[in-house]
Amino acid sequence: MPYLDVSTIVEDVDIFFVKSKQIQPCSCSNHFFDGSPNEGEKKIRFCRRCYDKISQLIADKGFFVDNEESTLKVTLKKEGNSHSRNTSKQFESVTTFTSSKSIIAKGNEVQQIQDEDETLLEINQEKEDISEFLEESDIAKDQLPILQEKSGYQFEKICEYILQNVLQPNKTYEKVIEFWKAKMKTLITQSVQEIQFHSLNTKLMDINHFMKIKIIDHHDEQLTSFFPGVIFRKNVALKQMQSEINKPSIIIIIGDFDMEGSQNQLEDYIQNEKKLLVDSINQIYKNYEPNLILVEKGANKIALDECLKKKITVLTNVKKKVLQRVKLCTNAKFISLSILKQCIERKEQIVGTCEKVFFKQFPKVVSEKGEIQKDSTLCFLKNQSCQKFATITISGPSEELLSKLKQCFIGCARLGKHQDLESHFITTECSMFKNNLLKTISNQGNFTTFLFEKIPLKELFNIELKYIKINYVIADVNNFNDIKDFSSLEEYKLKHPSQRDKLEEFSMARMCNKPQEKKSVYYHGEDVCLGQFIILKIANKDNRCEFCHLPKIAHVSFYYCGDKYIKISVDQKNRSGRVISTNEPPQLSNQVSQQFSQLSNEDEQRDNVYTAKDITKIVQQSHSNQKGEKKKIRIETYIQCSKCDLSSNIVKLSSLNLDFSFFRFMQTILMTPPNTNDKQTGQQINCNHQLQRIFTYDESMVKIQVGEVEVFNTIIQRTLSQELLDNLTKWEEEYIQSQKKDLYQRYLNIMFQLTQFKKTLSKNVEVDGIEQYSDEKFWQQKFSAINQISELQQFTYNLSIQLQEIGEQIKTEMKRFLNKNSIIRSQKDFDHQSPTNKGHLSGQDYDIIHSDSIVGEDIDHQSDQFGDMKSSIDCKFKKNSSNKILNQQHSVRELDSNHSFIADKQQNPLSNFLKEWPICLFQEEQNKVALSERKIIPFVAIFESQPLSSLAFALNHPNYLKAINYYENFQKADSEQQKVVLSKLILIKTGQQSGKWDQEDHSLPRESLATTTDSNLNTSQQQSIPQKKEKNYITITLQYDKVKGMKPSMSRDQFIDEEKSISSQQSIASGQGNQQFSIKKSKTQEIMIYFPIQFEALRASFGITLNLFIKSLSVTGSWNASGGKSSSKFFKSDNELFVVKKFDDEKEFRMFEQFAIDYFRQMHRHFYESQKPSLLCKIFGMYEIRDKGNPEFYLIMENLYYGIGNQKDLLVYDLKGSETNRWEKKVNKVLLDTNFIIDRNAEPIILQNDCYIYNDKAFQSDCKFLLRKSIVDYSLLLIINNKQKKIKMGIIDYLRFYTWDKETERLLKFVLKGGKVPTIVNPHDYKQRFLTAIGRYFIHV
Repeated sequence: MPYLDVSTIVEDVDIFFVKSKQIQPCSCSNHFFDGSPNEGEKKIRFCRRCYDKISQLIADKGFFVDNEESTLKVTLKKEGNSHSRNTSKQFESVTTFTSSKSIIAKGNEVQQIQDEDETLLEINQEKEDISEFLEESDIAKDQLPILQEKSGYQFEKICEYILQNVLQPNKTYEKVIEFWKAKMKTLITQSVQEIQFHSLNTKLMDINHFMKIKIIDHHDEQLTSFFPGVIFRKNVALKQMQSEINKPSIIIIIGDFDMEGSQNQLEDYIQNEKKLLVDSINQIYKNYEPNLILVEKGANKIALDECLKKKITVLTNVKKKVLQRVKLCTNAKFISLSILKQCIERKEQIVGTCEKVFFKQFPKVVSEKGEIQKDSTLCFLKNQSCQKFATITISGPSEELLSKLKQCFIGCARLGKHQDLESHFITTECSMFKNNLLKTISNQGNFTTFLFEKIPLKELFNIELKYIKINYVIADVNNFNDIKDFSSLEEYKLKHPSQRDKLEEFSMARMCNKPQEKKSVYYHGEDVCLGQFIILKIANKDNRCEFCHLPKIAHVSFYYCGDKYIKISVDQKNRSGRVISTNEPPQLSNQVSQQFSQLSNEDEQRDNVYTAKDITKIVQQSHSNQKGEKKKIRIETYIQCSKCDLSSNIVKLSSLNLDFSFFRFMQTILMTPPNTNDKQTGQQINCNHQLQRIFTYDESMVKIQVGEVEVFNTIIQRTLSQELLDNLTKWEEEYIQSQKKDLYQRYLNIMFQLTQFKKTLSKNVEVDGIEQYSDEKFWQQKFSAINQISELQQFTYNLSIQLQEIGEQIKTEMKRFLNKNSIIRSQKDFDHQSPTNKGHLSGQDYDIIHSDSIVGEDIDHQSDQFGDMKSSIDCKFKKNSSNKILNQQHSVRELDSNHSFIADKQQNPLSNFLKEWPICLFQEEQNKVALSERKIIPFVAIFESQPLSSLAFALNHPNYLKAINYYENFQKADSEQQKVVLSKLILIKTGQQSGKWDQEDHSLPRESLATTTDSNLNTSQQQSIPQKKEKNYITITLQYDKVKGMKPSMSRDQFIDEEKSISSQQSIASGQGNQQFSIKKSKTQEIMIYFPIQFEALRASFGITLNLFIKSLSVTGSWNASGGKSSSKFFKSDNELFVVKKFDDEKEFRMFEQFAIDYFRQMHRHFYESQKPSLLCKIFGMYEIRDKGNPEFYLIMENLYYGIGNQKDLLVYDLKGSETNRWEKKVNKVLLDTNFIIDRNAEPIILQNDCYIYNDKAFQSDCKFLLRKSIVDYSLLLIINNKQKKIKMGIIDYLRFYTWDKETERLLKFVLKGGKVPTIVNPHDYKQRFLTAIGRYFIHV
């Protein structure tokens, strides 16, 4: 695109370029125009103002200005000079947009210059100094020299320590560093003593604002010295100007030293420029007679020449920071030529002065990189005294060492200033405890010693304080988280007292805003002096909070730092100085506060908040009256017990006390030990003193109290630790011993029954095998040989079969016996009902009751031996009768002598036989698998009392092991190689190895092979199960034992049917019924194992072997998961490691199946990516059992209760982050969000830092994952062990998609709750609410 010559804007091209060349700015200008074609388009340099002026003129004439790379080029002609309409239309929009953008930028610059001018006027209107309101204290001034001497001795050690650790000297620079060690303490001490400032007055706390560490680029350590003034790198603008001036008059000009032209034409601007500049300089010289002018930016050549004529030295391009120091040191004021006229009219004094200004040029120095540096000329602006500013120059042989040395000086200067203030604070503190024994129990900060006496030297250089701030306010009980029943709330609070020892001001508290994590550098940044903090805290007490809209006096602020907290509150005081206790926000009481309130009410939307900039206004309004009388600032302090009248002396804080860093103050009181009572106080020992430090100002008080917090540790289980594995081994041993004892007791019961049956039937039939159960040595050897769970199950299985066979024989004989004696029994029942014949029994019954057991003594002896087998832990395995046999503690003699027991037996002889003995199922299947060599555990029994034993059996099945290539994939000898394989197997896609899943194990009969369909399922049942697009499961089919007449193996239901059949025959004989005996047909049970390879890899990644998994599932029991709204049934493994959820319907089961592959990816991130942890409650298995055609659905999950301690010591919460319908009245259930807030009185749980970081990453990752899958209704299960200070948590119930029914539920609840946000919302809002609540529930140290 052709460039437009700038000269076309001006009619006379030659005049333009000639006159433009007269404008010769400083050589550092980087603004250019393309020159005239007659001069070869040579670029011409311009000062910024000429550059801006020409840019504006070009833009006003309708041209686009391309100012890239600071070179002004006109890239488009005016629209009227276009060669074609198409070209004009093509660039019309671009030209308009770009031109307007350039004009807007120029307009912004003009507005910025105007704002700077207005700012200069405000700056030059010097605010009244409030130092006259400050009052010095004469308390214990005689102690200061001793304290300063002690501080100086320690400060020398501090300087040596920091130089030794930062510089790390070697032999090359050893002498230089020794020289610096000797100099550092002297130079910093001199700076601290001579530089005088008050932070309350200047709003600056860091001494480095009033001193500069200047590196001199000359390899001479002797140049390290103290200079009372400002040193900066600058030379005079013209060589002819004076380089040394005694007692100069100094003017500081912000911006350019150039005129502000208002002409529209460049020609008029150039012609009038010289005249205007000369007039401005003449006005400056006439009114102020300066001989030194410092300019922030460039200066016009005409202005420089005119200043040279008047013997005025000019320094250009001086940095703003340097000008600030010069202003501070000389009392000069900032001006610009645009406001010069106003300053003259107001006769404003803008000139500053000092003792001397001189320049010194150092020779060229070769840098460490071999580069020759430019000439270094320094300007020295010296004052007679350095009360306002000073410079420490350092020099030496190495640039790197000098850079480190500078940081050492800066840090030590802050410490030196702090120790000076600390020595004054010590004198005040000693006066507060003078003749007062409260010091012996005070826990509100030990300010009677230096900081370096309380902490190691290394910690002294920790320059920042990290803390978390939370504001609490009183909760509105009448509208608190949807609680309606207040009587139940009070009852709940009585049974479950909350932690109100810290927030005793509120019966129920709530957070005003979310926790704010901050860190403040001492005497720097956000740090404020103690005086500012107290004044601002009281001045803002009546302003309303932008979050809770209550006056800030209603706030109680907590600063959590480590295992301590600092509580700060504001209150009013009465005449006695005691606190006025209120549960509602106090009203305004003093006139000053009312004035502040009127000022803040000017903005109706929110109140103003006073900051450090408003200190001057606050002090002047508070301490000045209409007559001009000024009252000194009076801030007093003392320590007082909030429960009794114990208090210290009241002392007044001096101005140096008020300069003390507030965060250093916090650091000191955080280091104090806990509160202790002492008899020397002369107070009542029964008062558990709660001491607080009180600062009084303006009829109000700031109360500060320190205390300890409970810091919890999170139990994080990325894998089963060796400790947990040892506990599981111990559990197995204890379980075996307990079961052996339990089995022996059952054996005694069975033996007693068999003995009685034998006595009863001995005259009619002989039952084979009964005699062997009385062999004491035989059974003793059998029980002693059991050492494994598989051996225990196999023993139980074999014994169960034998007993069932005996039972079948007894039943057969009992049927025959009952048919034969039906008439006698009818007569017996008749006699039993008659009062006169109540004690009459038949001869056989009489023999049963009065005969002694033939094996009674032997079994008693054996029982005593096995009774010594006790568990190694003092607990009993309590199980529900539905899943485990209860231990009947009866000896044979006791049972034999219990007539009612025997009578019950005679009423139905088979009612208790084998009732407590586990019934075996699938005997043929178990016998087949027992013969195979491809199995993990030698024997896994299937008992009817163990609902998941068939699942454990399926996982031990050879077909399952072959389908997942168990020995090839999960039995790697090398652990690192195994991790790589597991990492890949978790991410395997569905059906990737489906071909191998269908392979048969020919070592087994065909009945037990894996199948995918069930021929016994009817059409309706098959339709209820969704058809799967891709096979993601394998099936193990178990065939029920075939029934032929009275089969040797039957289920308990069949056994009960047999009993009913026998009873029916009794009824027929007695005329009481007419039921027939029927035999059931055989059925099959299909066990569908979903995602077998992925889950196996997942369990192995967690450290769960298949052996452990099978053992756990083979021994389970029902579990009451209180607190949830789900009606699903739960089971729990006996070793407490797993929880099994049985679904009522398959909807949630199928939902999890849909995103299971993504779940495995999330688990892969957890186990194999360190930055992506997860707190999802891990799902370790997904199974469907079709028992006789009826499908049942199971998920096996980790038990979050495992490893957290005794359940009696636990508090359990289900947290969703919602405030609606999250209140549980009963204490003994799983509690909800509102309970959590009430129990802790709104305080969060404080976690160890590493635990918090881990949890935070996990929450972010998991919630992001759940949001991607549109999952809602999940919650955090939080388990707290207050005794051990441990918590365990996991995200549960993450199986529900946000479907149309959930949306309907949300809308319905929204209407019914009167517009309140329901628990279920859309996934994005659910995630945000959940994470926000987590941020309120947990913080870190």
